[in-house]
Amino acid sequence: ETDDRSRSTNQEYTCIEKPRLSVVFSGVFEDLIHLFPEDDGLESRFMKYLLSSESEWKNPFEGEDEESLNEYYSRLGERVYLLARKFEAAGNVQFRLSTTQQYQFNNIYKDTHTSYKKLYGQDTISLALRMAHQHMRIAMTLTALRYEDREIPSIIYCDDTDFQIAKVVVEVLKIHANNAHEIIRNGHSMNKPANEKGNKTHAA
Repeated sequence: ETDDRSRSTNQEYTCIEKPRLSVVFSGVFEDLIHLFPEDDGLESRFMKYLLSSESEWKNPFEGEDEESLNEYYSRLGERVYLLARKFEAAGNVQFRLSTTQQYQFNNIYKDTHTSYKKLYGQDTISLALRMAHQHMRIAMTLTALRYEDREIPSIIYCDDTDFQIAKVVVEVLKIHANNAHEIIRNGHSMNKPANEKGNKTHAA
C-alpha cells in the first residue's frame, strides 16, 4: 500500500507509492516493548504470533538425506517469482470480493473497529484497520496462487475458500495482536518473571 506522511518539522512530506520491504522479527516478549514504545501506528503494521517454546534436544542428524529447508524455500521462491512475473506481464489486474464476501467483510471489521475503540481507545483503531488489510492481502495471495497454471484475467474474484481461510487466519492473529498490545501497553510480559526465559514472539 502507498505510504505517505507529513511532518510539520521542516515541512517534510514523504510518499512511497510502492513499498517493497518486508521484515520478520523474532525474540522474547520484552522485545515488543522496545520495538513498539508507543502507539504511533507502527505496531499495527506487523502481524504478530506469540508462542511458548520448551527447550528440548533435537537430533542434528535427523533428515540428513531429505531436502533442506533452504532448498525447499529456494524452490518455492522460484515458483512465486515466476508467478509474480506472470502477473506483471498481465498488466493491471483487479482483485474483487463477491457481494456476499463484501457484506461479511464489512460486518467483521466494523465490529472489530468498534470493539477496539471501546477497549483501547481512539489511538488503537489502526490495529483493526490493519487487520482488514491483512485479510484482503492473505485472501488475494491465496487466490493469486491458483493462477500458476491458468490464464490471468483482468478481474480476479476472490475464491470463497480463500476468503474463509484468510478470515480464520486473521481471527487467530487478532488474539495474538490483543495479547501483544497488552504486553506493550502494560510494559511487562504478562506478569512473567524476568528470569524466566524461553518464550518467543514472532512478527511478520
